Amino acid sequence: MTKRSRTPGGYEVGYGKPPAHTRFQKGKSGNQKGTPEGGRKSRPSLLARIDKALGQKATVRNGDVVKQMDVLDAGLLALAAKAAKGELKAMQFLHALRREAEALEPPPADTSLGSDDQAILEAYVARRLQDTTPDENGPQPDRYAEDGEAEG
Repeated sequence: MTKRSRTPGGYEVGYGKPPAHTRFQKGKSGNQKGTPEGGRKSRPSLLARIDKALGQKATVRNGDVVKQMDVLDAGLLALAAKAAKGELKAMQFLHALRREAEALEPPPADTSLGSDDQAILEAYVARRLQDTTPDENGPQPDRYAEDGEAEG
């Protein structure tokens, strides 16, 4: 038989009932030395890792000129150079890559106005032109000089 004792607060301590001061504290992990936050499963995705690798800088020599550029740009230059030398596989891959890039491009935005919008815009412009044309009989708008005084 297990011995059970009572704490001063009247709480019975025993099997499955630890003393209140030794229980897990609120807001703290039970395994404080365990896997750190963002541990094993927080590795970046393959796509993110490829983007990071392609974004790194590489030193490229083109004749006597040495340049720093992204790995992606350097790879595209090397592929274009091989295609220019006549390598069929490089030509095919470059052509397929271009087609794929064109397919991913968003279509150009339609900037033309509809007939209703065009009519509204023309009416607005006509109204503004009419407002700025001085009436021969009506008052003339004041014209101000640069120093703020009215001209006569």
